[in-house]
Amino acid sequence: MYEPQPSDFGLTDDALLRHARFDDTSSYRIGMGIGGTLGVLPCLLSALKGEFVVAFVMLFGVGIGVLFFGSLLGSVAAGAFRRATNPEYRRYLEYKSALEAYRKAVAYADRLFWLSLSGEDFERQLARVLSEAGCQVSLTPRTGDQGIDLVIKYKGKTYLIQCKAHASPMGPSAARELYGTLMANKADGAILATLAGWTQGTANFVSGKPLALWDLAHILNIQEHKSVPWLYLPEAHQVPRASAPP
Repeated sequence: MYEPQPSDFGLTDDALLRHARFDDTSSYRIGMGIGGTLGVLPCLLSALKGEFVVAFVMLFGVGIGVLFFGSLLGSVAAGAFRRATNPEYRRYLEYKSALEAYRKAVAYADRLFWLSLSGEDFERQLARVLSEAGCQVSLTPRTGDQGIDLVIKYKGKTYLIQCKAHASPMGPSAARELYGTLMANKADGAILATLAGWTQGTANFVSGKPLALWDLAHILNIQEHKSVPWLYLPEAHQVPRASAPP
């Protein structure tokens, strides 16, 4: 799948930056200027007539509303004027539209790829994604793994991962099994990674425990950004220590 390039639309890097800056700031500033003028002008006219109370009320009542809607309309008008008078800006908008369509197609293809994986392939692909995100990843043996498919070390902590490539949402039994394995192995936390999501019962069970749930959206986000957000990880599991003898 071909990714659109600025040069396909006759755009240089400088032109791309210039038009992007206009979209981000210039049209907003123009809109604010128009909105501010429309909002303040009636207040000034009332003040010139000596109607200071009316001017005050209009400024903090009508004026703020006019400022907001005038800014919005002014921003839209600024963009429309630029499209009508600047052929390069029109090519920039065509490039943005083509790039957005490309990204949506890639995201859709990624989802289809992950959903087509077998259980073993899912484990390997998740191991690859996590390795690229900076984790130290180990695949467990096919037998005697206690239901654990991956062990990762990340920022000084150890997490156990169970992968489920099932076509239906995971029920709480898988989470219970994973929690028991976590307690037995005394790792920092455990993650149930599934392609089809989970039931409300599963979410209820993991709440307040050193367990995290990952669905395909989590995995694709890690793949795209090559990092594991902290909120995707369970809180560290504190292993109870035996009390000292008296």
